[in-house]
Amino acid sequence: MGLTRKTLTLRLPAALYESVRRLAARRKTSLNAAVEQALSQAARSAQQSELFEAFGEVGSDADVGFAWEAQRQTVQASRKRRVRSPRRSSR
Repeated sequence: MGLTRKTLTLRLPAALYESVRRLAARRKTSLNAAVEQALSQAARSAQQSELFEAFGEVGSDADVGFAWEAQRQTVQASRKRRVRSPRRSSR
């Protein structure tokens, strides 16, 4: 999360408000922090679902093994280049 904060006014059913207030008290945190954590978790979950659905649109015929192998080879080649890079001597 960035340093900039925005203010949001919520209207919640009384029962939900009390439930979240009790949760915050059990966690020894503020109501604001409890709501922020819940919203962050919901946003992450929604993003993961969207990515999963997008991957599903690629189709079941997608060769995931091939993609994984290509990524593995790229990482290994990158590591070898770093290891083989000659170090400059300080003269």
